[in-house]
Amino acid sequence: MFYEKTLLVKRTSQKIIPIKFDGGINTVVDEMSLPQNVAVCEYNCSGASGGLKSIGGIDKLTLSANGVSYDVVSPNGKFFVNGWYYTLNNGLNRDDRLIMLLDDHTLYDYSFVGNANPKKIEGITLSGRSCGVRYKIDQKDCLLLSSDVEGMYVYDGSTVSFVPTAPKMISMCIHYERLFATSGDNVLWFSDDLNPTNWNISLDQAGYIEFSDNFGKIIKVISYLDNVFVFRQFGITKLTAYAEQESFSVTQLFCSSGIIYPKTVTICGDIVMFLASDGLYVFNGVNAVKVLGNLNIFDQSNQQACGIYDKGKYILACKLKFSAGEGVLCEKSQYKNNALIYYDLDKRQQEIVRGIDCLEMINCLNDSLDLAVILNGQTKLGKLSLSHLMFELPLPYIRVCPLTDLGLANRYKLIKSVMLLTKQKVTIKIELDGETFYFDVFGSKEIQEVRINMQAKLIKISFLGVDADIRATSLLYSVC
Repeated sequence: MFYEKTLLVKRTSQKIIPIKFDGGINTVVDEMSLPQNVAVCEYNCSGASGGLKSIGGIDKLTLSANGVSYDVVSPNGKFFVNGWYYTLNNGLNRDDRLIMLLDDHTLYDYSFVGNANPKKIEGITLSGRSCGVRYKIDQKDCLLLSSDVEGMYVYDGSTVSFVPTAPKMISMCIHYERLFATSGDNVLWFSDDLNPTNWNISLDQAGYIEFSDNFGKIIKVISYLDNVFVFRQFGITKLTAYAEQESFSVTQLFCSSGIIYPKTVTICGDIVMFLASDGLYVFNGVNAVKVLGNLNIFDQSNQQACGIYDKGKYILACKLKFSAGEGVLCEKSQYKNNALIYYDLDKRQQEIVRGIDCLEMINCLNDSLDLAVILNGQTKLGKLSLSHLMFELPLPYIRVCPLTDLGLANRYKLIKSVMLLTKQKVTIKIELDGETFYFDVFGSKEIQEVRINMQAKLIKISFLGVDADIRATSLLYSVC
């Protein structure tokens, strides 16, 4: 008699897991809880379009003089530290200029259409914290400049005058034809009506308001929504200020749990954005709400951070702490900022560019130039671009997917291969139970399969290179 016996064979199931890029970045939630379309670290690339693409870049800033383009460089080998966009309107002619401050405290005038050689502005020295604003005095377009060391100057494109009675300002704004300013203490100054050079203190001329609460020193003043908003170290105060001093009124609006960084306070259309030591905020004139709650990588020392608004995006230069990748470009030496965050106000999404040490950004209302960028320790100006380069040096990118057990805890998985479609060379970094392996993949028009054939319980995949163009990626594995 014969008995049939069934041979027991270990069964395996083979699965393909798509690895997408459209989930943004999250550094707050534990990575084992995140889906594979969310990154735990991502810079110099973005998956917002579905594929992984390189982003960011800084190119040399060029201007045109008599039809000939030239690079904007320091005339004496000194570094740029600050600058202002300035326009002279003379009848039908428009003369656009950049007024640049160097680290030897001198200023130079660069014309968009004039001589290629910058003109040194004699009679002005700005050695402390500096600020500037455009204003029309006696029908002439002028630039008001000040620092907390020298005081206030008026530059009309050719001549300089000093205003000895003005306070030594670090921030100023024009509101209802008065100049409102602060010297960085707890006093808000305002000039005479229709005359920013008259600082005679009286009930019908200039004056000041001293704040004695616990909001801290005044760090920034802006004219916004028909009021003056006074940003303090730990809060925001609204000043309703019309023509007569007697009608001025003060309202405390917001108290911050972290210190506010002054150069990040930026009007972005109908809102104001700023960075504080406890995160990034959106202010609507009444309330301040924290955004980018998915990021906790801001450094606690961001006094040099600065912001600007351009084409629907708030661009923030700041210092970030990254969990992956070696030092990138500026991080290989001393730096003040190491990243740019592009925050899209409509989509409420961010992109991060790493390796750029930006000190200041200048918004230029000119057809040939949008934003000028001052870089730390540089003798040349830059401009934001999409070149994926920093002055011809490539910006390396990385995207790190979360650590995962593929939903099968304490089970070994046989990682068979990674399949991807990429137009550029990419290095795939695979961590299997803490052991790291690298695989170089060259660009192709075809989908490529990278053989792995290794077992692990926990898997982590990263993509890195210098020019990202990855259209699709998936992981093939079986359960052991």
